[in-house]
Amino acid sequence: MNKSTQPKTGSQNASKFRPYPIAHSDASGWIGKSSIGFDLYAGGRIFSYIETSYTGMNAAQQHVDSITNNFSTRSLFEVPRGEGVCLPYSFIKDGGSDANRQIGVTYRLVSHPDVTIFFLDEKALTDAPKLTSKQENEFVWGYEYGIGKRIKLHGPMPYRSVKLDGREGIATSATITRDDDSTDYGYLVTVQGDPNAPVDTPNLLLLVERNAKYAKGNPPVSAEELDQMAKDIAASIKRRPTQ
Repeated sequence: MNKSTQPKTGSQNASKFRPYPIAHSDASGWIGKSSIGFDLYAGGRIFSYIETSYTGMNAAQQHVDSITNNFSTRSLFEVPRGEGVCLPYSFIKDGGSDANRQIGVTYRLVSHPDVTIFFLDEKALTDAPKLTSKQENEFVWGYEYGIGKRIKLHGPMPYRSVKLDGREGIATSATITRDDDSTDYGYLVTVQGDPNAPVDTPNLLLLVERNAKYAKGNPPVSAEELDQMAKDIAASIKRRPTQ
């Protein structure tokens, strides 16, 4: 295990964290006053997980135990057997028991390091605010991720219908003014989930964003190039059939 991934246990932090037993043989767990997590070495990679105890430490411990008990590695593009959540090089088996599932994954393109891709799968809950796809789109641009200090949507009719995972959603393209007054671009798709559907029908979000300062000597992508990349990515997203 790479010791740099472990919580600090010096005199300053010894009272804040203590070991937490984890069922997975390759994992090392820790617990603090308001958070719990683990570091796991498997398949030549290190995986880390942290959960805050906003729902209570007992619930947090149960969630961490469930994740480690159902965690396995997978090869890139491998489709595991059974229901669950695929993450890069890993799989967490879940037969629908995780009532508050919220999984977000961020990627950066090797050929275009100025482009990041964020995809969110969030279980639709009956007691959550009933936002339409358009309302969620507006909320994300305005408040959700601190994307920039000013957002200008493109086109006279900026909210466009789009398919994501075969479901109807709303797509928008925008010019982003960062806090330092630099300019970037973004493409956002939001899809409203249905908590009453007979099958799991989650809220979906796809945000493809340019950050020109990470272009590393290559010209940053244009607004048109980003839009086309994002549309191709959106078209590729689909739920894999359970094996």
